[in-house]
Amino acid sequence: MNRSKLPGNNQNNEGEIMGNRSNVKITYSTGDSIYLYSHWGGWELPGIVERVAATSGRLSDESYFARALFCAMLGDDLQDWRGETGYGIAPYPPDQDYDNRMVHVDYTQANDKGEPKIYQGDE
Repeated sequence: MNRSKLPGNNQNNEGEIMGNRSNVKITYSTGDSIYLYSHWGGWELPGIVERVAATSGRLSDESYFARALFCAMLGDDLQDWRGETGYGIAPYPPDQDYDNRMVHVDYTQANDKGEPKIYQGDE
């Protein structure tokens, strides 16, 4: 994959590509939030969330959906699964490129089936 052609890439002073960073913010029904971070897949996150929400049988189960979503972010690349960089989980947004919009999965605004409101926007 030619990462220099991806939207949202940042460059350092030497012109080296520094990433395509974005987060998915999951707000649980308790009001607590976690952030799922991707260093290289920021532009892909809205589509990943949409796909997992449409195909998961556990959308209304907050913890299972969070795990399913993070696994989908990692994909099938075993190098990413075993590596120590590229992805993260935190109680705050680790990093966000200005031209990638954060995806929110908000269980405090769930419908009567317990399915969260999903939208994009700033923190």
